Amino acid sequence: MLVIDHNFHTKTNSFDFLVEILVDRFEIKRVYISPEENIFSAQLPEDYEYVLILQMDWMASFFIMKEKKVIVVPMYDGSGSMPDSHWGMLRQARFLNFSMTLHSELLRNGCESLLLKYFPNPDRFPCVKDFASRRVFFWERAPNSSINVKTVARILPHFDKLHVHSVPDDPCVAPSPIDEVIPENSLKKVSVSKWFEQRTDYLSVLEGCNVFVSPRIAEGIGHSFLEAMARGMAVIAYDLPTHNEYIYNYFNGILFDGSSEAVGVTDIELEKIGKNARETVRLGYEKWKSSKKELLDFVLGAKPSLVPGGGKGEAEFLLNSVEKINLAYSRGISTYSVALEKYALPRLILGDWRDACSLVPAESITHSDRRGDQNINIVFGGGNEAEFLGKGWSASENGYRAAISESAELLLPIGRVEDVRELVIEARANVNRDINVLFDEKLIGKLSLTDEFAAHHIALSTPLGKSDVRIALQTPAFAETTRQGPKQDWQKADVEASDAVSNMGPINRFKRFIGIAKSDSRRFPLTFTLSPNNDLRGARENEGVWEVTGEDPQFALLLKGGFPLEAHKYYLRARGDRRILFLQDACLYLDVGCGFSEAERVDVRFCEEGPGVYVSVCKFEKPVQGLRFDPSAGLARPIFMLHELQLVPLGEENVPGISWTQSAGSTLGQRAAFEIKSLRFVNHACQGSR
Repeated sequence: MLVIDHNFHTKTNSFDFLVEILVDRFEIKRVYISPEENIFSAQLPEDYEYVLILQMDWMASFFIMKEKKVIVVPMYDGSGSMPDSHWGMLRQARFLNFSMTLHSELLRNGCESLLLKYFPNPDRFPCVKDFASRRVFFWERAPNSSINVKTVARILPHFDKLHVHSVPDDPCVAPSPIDEVIPENSLKKVSVSKWFEQRTDYLSVLEGCNVFVSPRIAEGIGHSFLEAMARGMAVIAYDLPTHNEYIYNYFNGILFDGSSEAVGVTDIELEKIGKNARETVRLGYEKWKSSKKELLDFVLGAKPSLVPGGGKGEAEFLLNSVEKINLAYSRGISTYSVALEKYALPRLILGDWRDACSLVPAESITHSDRRGDQNINIVFGGGNEAEFLGKGWSASENGYRAAISESAELLLPIGRVEDVRELVIEARANVNRDINVLFDEKLIGKLSLTDEFAAHHIALSTPLGKSDVRIALQTPAFAETTRQGPKQDWQKADVEASDAVSNMGPINRFKRFIGIAKSDSRRFPLTFTLSPNNDLRGARENEGVWEVTGEDPQFALLLKGGFPLEAHKYYLRARGDRRILFLQDACLYLDVGCGFSEAERVDVRFCEEGPGVYVSVCKFEKPVQGLRFDPSAGLARPIFMLHELQLVPLGEENVPGISWTQSAGSTLGQRAAFEIKSLRFVNHACQGSR
């Protein structure tokens, strides 16, 4: 295996932990390269089967050209803003992702990605001695960013000691003038270092502190703040990945952003946060160790890249185009994005040639096929089994993906479509339903789906004119698909339905269409009163802010009109703030006549529906006599805002915007709304189709 690493890592050794795992299975040759270096002219060994690219993901196209087994480790802080066309070009590579945000982005673009969560061994780090005073450590790496000494003074105005390691990453950027940004009465509490001669000097200063301000807006992995958590320090970090993928706000760290004011916590609360941080790392390290086999298997399973094997002219065309794309990267992200569009044809060949060859023999696909002279085919589940998915919750979950919204968006990087006049979609549904098809938010047609795959033809009045096409598949509004009877009846229902849910229409009037028994005449949504039972206290009076104080927090859910509730599938809606998204151990306990027990527990995972509104789907297998909501379990002590919980019934028929599919080898299950097998963009000016 050839390992391509950033030359800065000769100092930081940031990826040594990963290379040490790989040496058990591979003979490693590690090469350090500057990002400014032209990889096409670099002197590299040729006798390797695998290539691992650390951080510098844009270089992967060079090794795809060489038909190697390519594995890429992208970093969120460097590649989080990359355009979709960048990831589409690299689809023949496999990705090891240490950020869930970036992992989800790659899955959306049809890439193969393994999500990993690294934790250091906490036994390597001495624990913080005490929190009797507030002793802060901050390395000012980017004085011209949103995290500098002035920021620290704003969010931590009260401290007993502040050590500033004043060494910017860019030597051309001047450090912050300490005496101008720190109040005069606090200057005597500030110490400054310019560099440490030995690592032990750095560790000695760090071990004397108990609060760590993470030095960067975003991280790729975040070794510095993870090691601080391992020490039991209270970490304060910007609310972006990977910080917010490890830190549960005010439980094992504190998150802030550009609008945040002073952090209002006591030293006792900081000590509690530090202890939880160390315990987070201890538990996480055990999971990290257990994930190493999956990591190795994923790397070993990489397939060789595949590019056209045509004549010399075609090879030179592809090589020269890809080299120009790579050189554009050094001129900035905007120049790079322009180059990706300018050289769309070679970019798309590089990204999907292997998938194309899995559908038809490679020798039957010529270079001219990719120039838009023939029909363009998108087949789901082919080649590397990667799927395209736009919006939706759990895009990064193993085993399944779900979209809970009124539409599902597909990003199709298909190349030139200027002359396309017809769209053909092969699809089916578990029940008969209509699906609207939108192109760039404009309705272009409708599919009438049944439970059998069928090709649906949509004529385009004007040719498409983009290289990266966004197609939205949208279930029509519930009120429009369920209304029956005289027009005046459903108009009257609209007036009466003050409890209509979002754009779904008057559910109480049409509950028979969503599977609710006719005998249940209650009006939906059902709104519960929250009654804290155990290990919960109101953190702020009358604001709906709750703090978990023990290992078994419980809300009794009180319902006007009382129970029971029908055995059914429901839409659980929570109103509060985004900290609800971090209630990872939340669950409902159901009383089905025998009291609450683990046997009748339903796990709850919320996703964001809109500002202040979070939803999940849950299913009650039996009639329910009582409900209890537990927001967390175990060591977690979250603080969150929750005003109310509601239930809205869902049925297998006319379920607006609910779509479930298996992530590979998909079969249409009971929970699927619709399934697409293939799309074809037809150019009527040409004959033939491959």
